[in-house]
Amino acid sequence: MTRTSNTEKRRKKLVDSNGLRFNIWFYFILFCVCIIAVMWFFEFVFLKGYYGTMKRNDVRKICREIVAGYQRLGSAYETDIDEYARLNGMYVSLYNGSGTLLFTYPNYSGSGVKQNLLTESQRKELLSRLKGDEDNEVCEIAANAENEEDTFVTYGAVFDFDGAEYMLYAQASLGSINATTVILASQLLLTTIIALALAFVLSAFLSRQLSKPIVLMSQSAQHLASGDYTVRFEGSGYTELDELSDTLNFATEEMQRVETLRQDLLANISHDLKTPLTIIKSYAELIKDITGDNKAKREEQLDVIIDEAKRLTELVNEILVVSQQNSTSKLNKTDFDFSELVESVVKKFDFDNSGYNFRRDVKKGLWVNADRHKIEQVLFNFISNAVKYCGKDKEIIIVVKEAGGSARFDVFDHGNGISKQEQKYIWDRFSRASQKYKRGDSTGLGLSIVRSILKSHDAVFGVNSAVGKGSDFYFELPLVEPPQN
Repeated sequence: MTRTSNTEKRRKKLVDSNGLRFNIWFYFILFCVCIIAVMWFFEFVFLKGYYGTMKRNDVRKICREIVAGYQRLGSAYETDIDEYARLNGMYVSLYNGSGTLLFTYPNYSGSGVKQNLLTESQRKELLSRLKGDEDNEVCEIAANAENEEDTFVTYGAVFDFDGAEYMLYAQASLGSINATTVILASQLLLTTIIALALAFVLSAFLSRQLSKPIVLMSQSAQHLASGDYTVRFEGSGYTELDELSDTLNFATEEMQRVETLRQDLLANISHDLKTPLTIIKSYAELIKDITGDNKAKREEQLDVIIDEAKRLTELVNEILVVSQQNSTSKLNKTDFDFSELVESVVKKFDFDNSGYNFRRDVKKGLWVNADRHKIEQVLFNFISNAVKYCGKDKEIIIVVKEAGGSARFDVFDHGNGISKQEQKYIWDRFSRASQKYKRGDSTGLGLSIVRSILKSHDAVFGVNSAVGKGSDFYFELPLVEPPQN
């Protein structure tokens, strides 16, 4: 099944469980449900204990302040005790060492008698517990014997004042926690319904907004896959998606350029193969039909056929070289005299190209570690390129020098030069720029081969050129120590 059919099948689904939009919606809802579940869990498991602990700490703090105040002011502090108890909803009783009730809040019961919060037996039992405690105080939560749902915090403490012993007892109701829990549960239920409704709406909106640019990118990618290189990927304002769209747009431009190169490759190879084949066919027919026994004419025409066959061989060989350079062919690196290699290559050109002036400035004794055969290919390509494009003066300048720990080769010509815009394309095989600067029997593959070889050597290379002033092609290889002998 193809990728397109899979995409169409997913589109036909009402809900695509693997889709980004569904997953954003689902996980947002799941997150909200988890938060609400934690709230319900806290409501039924921790609320009673948490509320009781907080209330007990408050009662202990207030009672300690009452004890400290009474130890400072004595009975004059009773007015403040009354205020403390009233504001905090507490019942407070103060006893002396003999068990006499000195102060109570509320002050009187309905019968007009001071309200005693403890019976005598309860007071004695509490006093015994307090004296047995290290801190002489007890603070705990207890339930009403008549109504277990009605719970309260009790506090007791024994302290000294003016050499006499006193006991403070306080009681604060927690109210009906169960009733409070029911009220909170009803409120939480309403909150849950509203929260889930909002979560559904908000998650649907967010999932649509977040997935929309990615869906559009996916659609653009499908157009790109079908061969439409004019498609453009649009960002959405999110940094990551904007960066992704920029990257995809760059990749699209590169694919478009590669497609153009592919078309150029087919067109130019077809042209370069067709021309010599046409000439060979034409001259072969001449020999067969017209030249006949005319030996001089026949040999002249056979020479043309041989030359065109050589052109075909050269084209095929260069295509094979490019193919080999793209593969993981190993370099056969050795130490050799780079200066001597340059001189030997230049001599071959000097011999084969009469009428051209080769000026040399070659520093002797520069040794490098490289694949000698492949570097020789580079030199042949650079120098032959200079010969083809040199100006009317037919002068080629070759310089070999030491530059920052490297051996640098430069070949200068005074030809038409290359514009800055087109310099970056001359290294591409069969590119429009390389074809523009192709001449005669050139195949347009030479500089592509050079680039591949020099890149495999991690060499520095390039071209300096200006229109109307000529060009300087160069490369550098790291120097090595020459042999002792």
